[in-house]
Amino acid sequence: MDLAAAQQYASNNNVRAPVEHVARRLWGIPVAVSTSATVGTGYLVNFAGSTRLWARQDAVVDWSEGLYSPDKFGTGVGGTLFEANKIVFRWEGRFGFAVTRPRGVIEIDLTAV
Repeated sequence: MDLAAAQQYASNNNVRAPVEHVARRLWGIPVAVSTSATVGTGYLVNFAGSTRLWARQDAVVDWSEGLYSPDKFGTGVGGTLFEANKIVFRWEGRFGFAVTRPRGVIEIDLTAV
């Protein structure tokens, strides 16, 4: 959708394109990319007034650089992540998400546009 908007506005030098690729905004609204939505489908969501997020356990980040690998990640020689100049991160938390007002979530058929 943002590529189509940028292409449409590119032909008019007097109007700035509504797309901010770095900030991931379209007409000033944050854009989230999803791989689970079907092609040609978009969603417009009022997250502040129509949804709620519960955090049972806040996010926890663990990391390690001392894991041992007998093959050192494909080199054939054993070693640690520290020796390979690598770090492993794990992020986890317990969250719940609910749509409290269904009319605040709208599915858009982009093939009709």
